[in-house]
Amino acid sequence: MNSPEATVQTPYRKVIEARAPTLSGSSGIRYAVLTDPGRSRIFLTILANEGGGNFNREIVAFDDIEEAIADQPADTPFGVKVFRVAFIGKSNNNAGFLAAALVHAELLAPSEVKHKYLKTGDWPAFEADMLARDAAETFLFPPTLPDTGQAVVTPAEVIPVLDKPAKANRRGGNRLIPVDAAPAVEEGGDADHP
Repeated sequence: MNSPEATVQTPYRKVIEARAPTLSGSSGIRYAVLTDPGRSRIFLTILANEGGGNFNREIVAFDDIEEAIADQPADTPFGVKVFRVAFIGKSNNNAGFLAAALVHAELLAPSEVKHKYLKTGDWPAFEADMLARDAAETFLFPPTLPDTGQAVVTPAEVIPVLDKPAKANRRGGNRLIPVDAAPAVEEGGDADHP
């Protein structure tokens, strides 16, 4: 087994943590709004999904979210796939979960066209409000497992307990894979099929 490399954690300030219904309304997600320690930028991250869908745990800059829809004409509905460019990970749920958080924050609203959304709210005011808020909690990314002190992308404290068994996902997704027990995986393969 390969020894895990040390992961450098990046500190953020957690401004808010909230639950938002998914766009379908069938379950919910938990998300957080973060700032950098100097309070110059804000970020969003999806913490958990109450349903069974995978997503990539990433810190997404608010600037990148705004840029993703900058070319959308005003008052013209758009699909949530436009948010995919804000993510490094390729999970199909990333964009939808981000959109659910933005709807909850009143920065997007459903349009009259099914599965299409409109930019709403005052985005600069939202950003200014988040930067001005005091945050009592430091948020380290990637978080650590309390027992080991090792950083992992999917900590047990943010993974919801599901009544049904989790789907096998060799790429990680929102599954907990302790660093010291993770199988060695070659790029482009998996543990069973090199």
